[in-house]
Amino acid sequence: MKLRRITQQGLQTLTTFYQNLYNDPLLYQVRHAQRLSELIECLECSDDNKSVWAYTQDTMLILTDQDGYTPGVQILTNGDGFTITYPLAETEAPWHGACVEGYASTIPEAIRMINIALTRAFGTDNVI
Repeated sequence: MKLRRITQQGLQTLTTFYQNLYNDPLLYQVRHAQRLSELIECLECSDDNKSVWAYTQDTMLILTDQDGYTPGVQILTNGDGFTITYPLAETEAPWHGACVEGYASTIPEAIRMINIALTRAFGTDNVI
């Protein structure tokens, strides 16, 4: 999977952003940053042809189909596993803004769920 950081967040890579949090004096943020760095590395090494935009928010990574701060697949870590939330496509949503949320305890499980979420949220296997 190719992850491209949205242009509004500058040239710093996604991995560098989270690696810089390693120096944060708050231990819980260090573990969150490590887990998201591990996930990003595994996503980028995964064997699929998806290409997505991504942006960071402390202990959360958001994957989207547009270059900007738009709703997308949210990946939040508690330092161990990952909570993955994605918006339902308007044609499937029972109301505006409806979302699906799930929890993955391992990185392989998170990658499987993220792939499903990207396809369902954006209606395509390739995303962009």
